Amino acid sequence: MSREEVAFVLRAAADLITIGGRTLLVKILRGSEARDIRPEHRSNPAYGVWKDLSQQTVSHRVDWCIKNGFLGVDYFGKLPLLVYPRKGLAIACQTIAAEWYERALRKGLEFLLNRISEVPLNTIMAFLDQVAENGKDQGLPILESFQPKATKRISKRINAILAEWSGSGDRMRCVFDTAWFDESLPFDTAGLFRDFAKGRSILAGDWKFVGQECSGMAEDEIYTALLRDKSACLITTRKAFHNNLHAKRISSFFLDVETWRFLAAPIA
Repeated sequence: MSREEVAFVLRAAADLITIGGRTLLVKILRGSEARDIRPEHRSNPAYGVWKDLSQQTVSHRVDWCIKNGFLGVDYFGKLPLLVYPRKGLAIACQTIAAEWYERALRKGLEFLLNRISEVPLNTIMAFLDQVAENGKDQGLPILESFQPKATKRISKRINAILAEWSGSGDRMRCVFDTAWFDESLPFDTAGLFRDFAKGRSILAGDWKFVGQECSGMAEDEIYTALLRDKSACLITTRKAFHNNLHAKRISSFFLDVETWRFLAAPIA
């Protein structure tokens, strides 16, 4: 399945996480008029997106997402309910954030500001990534509306975006489909990166290792094949490569092997 098709499944599942199962998800994707379809399901952007496909085809697509780790099923008592694994959560956050951005441009931010305490932080960070990526002209009014109700962590992210736009700060993004761990890393740094990501509200859905999947790949090949779409980031100890990626506006996190700390900015 394509990323777009996966995103449809994950978006349709948003109102079902820990309260509904795969059968109801299939109904939503097919635009069912069954009695268990509630108004919030009908207002979901993915409702009926595959209304012309058979139940079997849509069921296979949902099962593919579950089998490949984009969607999960956990048992709450005897009920099998849907959950977002990290891999699917990153895509779901970005999908919803893109919707929010378009809505904010048309109608302002009231729809979000009135329930900001209810919204997961990762989704807000993905939304701010969207604002930052689309630039100051459209984004500044959004940030100015957001700032008065922002928490300390969100305010810090907003200030970082303003610094990026003014040229006094570096480009920083927080939500990625994939984090690539470079061959230069001296040992398994997943635990270190997990702690760093949690402290910085960074969400990387799929963690992959260049040495396992693309062993011996040159730096320019890594950039072209793995990072160019900007939905991925790199974890590396190669200072020059890290700085080069930042110059190309690609997200990279540098591990200083002397301090065992991660740095997001270019290294002098």
